[in-house]
Amino acid sequence: MTKKSGYFDSEVETYKAVARELGIPQKGGDKNVFARHPYVYLVEAADDICYRVIDFEDAHRLNIISIETIRDLFLSFFDDEKGYNSRERVEKTFHEINDDNQKVQYLRAMLINLLIFRVRDIFMEREELLLEGSLEKSLIDYLPARELALMKKIDAFSVEHIYNHRSVVEIEIAGYNVIGGMLKEFFGAVLSPRSVKSEKLLQLISRQFVISREPGRLYSDIQSVVDFISGMTDLYAVDLYRKITGMAFPQIR
Repeated sequence: MTKKSGYFDSEVETYKAVARELGIPQKGGDKNVFARHPYVYLVEAADDICYRVIDFEDAHRLNIISIETIRDLFLSFFDDEKGYNSRERVEKTFHEINDDNQKVQYLRAMLINLLIFRVRDIFMEREELLLEGSLEKSLIDYLPARELALMKKIDAFSVEHIYNHRSVVEIEIAGYNVIGGMLKEFFGAVLSPRSVKSEKLLQLISRQFVISREPGRLYSDIQSVVDFISGMTDLYAVDLYRKITGMAFPQIR
């Protein structure tokens, strides 16, 4: 898959050395485009599984969706299972739990476990294609037809009822403003580092993120700003954004 390179221009030579060492083949004749390492597919699958499932747990805690909805969607994956993963057993345990949040946690854990083993089997079945660098879809896309349809049902439900819920959209818009505002302020400081305001802003960047302030190092300085902002917690980012934009006045200590 070559939708994105996965590394910056500043890391080209480093990645080429990694690719040579690990035997990662080039793709499409482009000297800077490589196949994905087989383990990347596993990381992607883990990400796909966890976000899809855990978003439902978060939505339940926020009273966006009901436990009945989660039960119906998640238990459908166990219809054809036997033994430990049989729907009868999973549903019985579900009903024995008294707390609704713990019920959702139980279904979340069972579904993630089931999908992990499915992905493991898919990974082993397509080992040769993975090693050749010729597998063009994610591991999730190779799920059995019934389970893939259920995953798509979860995706459609998430888009309609979770991601576009008013409270979620409000938070998302606020996030755009905070991140966009932070980037604007700190990029401006990097582009014009000699102004008084820029000097002050650059002092706020942790020393681990090196800012050279030299014209020939602009690409590196911008990377440092992005690293600095992306490493912030939500609360810290909101607090700093409010302070540097004058929405809140810092206390003098």
